[in-house]
Amino acid sequence: MNQREYYDSHAVQFDKGALFARENRNHLQKIKAISDMLGLEVLDGKKCRLLEVGTGTGIHARYIMDNFKNVEYVGVDISRGMLLEAKKRLPGCRTLLAGDGENLPFKAGSFDSVYISGSLHHFGDPKKGLYELVRVVKQGGNLLIMEPYWLFPTNFLAGLTNKAERGIFNITEKMLC
Repeated sequence: MNQREYYDSHAVQFDKGALFARENRNHLQKIKAISDMLGLEVLDGKKCRLLEVGTGTGIHARYIMDNFKNVEYVGVDISRGMLLEAKKRLPGCRTLLAGDGENLPFKAGSFDSVYISGSLHHFGDPKKGLYELVRVVKQGGNLLIMEPYWLFPTNFLAGLTNKAERGIFNITEKMLC
């Protein structure tokens, strides 16, 4: 089973799973930190085009869309199942796209800010994914990459028990080579 098939088959229960109970893992705090690091609160009404790669079920998108009206949110995920869940959470959102983070369907410099949270270790070629993230962010824009710390007990256990999470163990090695 590849990554897309795994996430398609687990999309409905993804936010509720024991290891990934996102509503129970301080995700609101994480989402606030992401918006702070991207400077979304200090835009002074300026429009900002924001890309999230690895949108998943839209948990981050909901917070951003509710709290930052000046942000034009665009989300990309490889899993159509996850995007269906995101569309339930974000009724009327027309900027959720099925796509591959290693081959983003956007022109260079299309976004003021780009971020990826907890998804890069799922890429077959993380280095190519990084090049894509850099390519689509405007010069002088913001790029935020957040990856789980593999020695954190929950993350370590996830890597041991869930084939889809095993990339968490070798993302650093892949990036250094």
